[in-house]
Amino acid sequence: MTSTTKQPLEILLVGFGAVGVVYAYMFEKSAQAKVTAVARSNFELINQKGIHIESPSKFGSIPGWKPSRLVHSVEDALDREYDYVVVTTKSLPDVYPVERILEPIIKARKTKTFVLIQNGLGIEEGLYAASREIDATILTSVCYISTNLHNNRDEVLFENTERLEIGVYHPPSIDRPSAESYKAPSSTESQLADLNRFVEMLKSGEGNVKIEDDMELIRFKKNVWNCCWASLACLARAPLMDFIGENEIDLIGPSVLEFCNEVAAIGYKARLPLPENFGQFIYDGTVSFRREKGGKHKPSALVDLETGRPLEIEVTVGNVLKMARRLNIKDEEIKILRLVYGLGRVLQKKALEN
Repeated sequence: MTSTTKQPLEILLVGFGAVGVVYAYMFEKSAQAKVTAVARSNFELINQKGIHIESPSKFGSIPGWKPSRLVHSVEDALDREYDYVVVTTKSLPDVYPVERILEPIIKARKTKTFVLIQNGLGIEEGLYAASREIDATILTSVCYISTNLHNNRDEVLFENTERLEIGVYHPPSIDRPSAESYKAPSSTESQLADLNRFVEMLKSGEGNVKIEDDMELIRFKKNVWNCCWASLACLARAPLMDFIGENEIDLIGPSVLEFCNEVAAIGYKARLPLPENFGQFIYDGTVSFRREKGGKHKPSALVDLETGRPLEIEVTVGNVLKMARRLNIKDEEIKILRLVYGLGRVLQKKALEN
């Protein structure tokens, strides 16, 4: 008698920080996947006692949770093949490029599908080039999530905010047609099958996920916020609430809005179909949201700065500047972007020295 039970998906998750923990938990909660998690910095701690997930409004309190398997390095995970290799590390091409982290997997041909859950622009390019020899599919995504590690990095606080927008990666067009006539590149049946199977599994684990065709647009829209607001939080070394109060916003608000408009203008110049007045939308939405929610929530970039970890400055700000250069945008039209990138590089240099 032949069993019709589906074998669980084998998933290798690289990056067992707050975001990685939440997604690993949802993958296994789906009952459709077994997760092998690479925990480099916190392996001993998690291996001994697990990790406490505190999710008051969604999953409740889950003490001592562990994935199906925990390993110390990517090399330790080469004993099997994986349906998906999911990357939730910080995107730091100037420190340790993702293609270098995944080199053992690529060389050993242990997967045909990578999933990137990372911030920034152009994050896929290195992996795309490195994995072409194995004809790999790259699913790229942007993540909106409110989660942080606490205590001795053995507790994850996960609030209710979580949304993943995901699609098949295709190298961006150097010369897009007009926003109205643009059509996203076609994906193969195999690529779409990989995408749909991943999304089905995540939804079964109560993930909030949406398939998008134009991931170049989706990634740029998310990155406007990271480039502007998250970068400014780092430079101010303060949660956003600390400098969008009535007195502070009167002083810095016009310049912050100008910065948002600078970055949005790059997207318009690239013929991305952004909504009208997108810079104003990002500015107004952030101010009103933070005033409504209050609290001291910190962008992950600020948490990295405070804990002495490297910053994602190259993918969130530097690649926006590169995009402006490719489009021949004049320096006087991106004055704030150039200033923020320069100051961000100073912070990055200090983080790497320490």
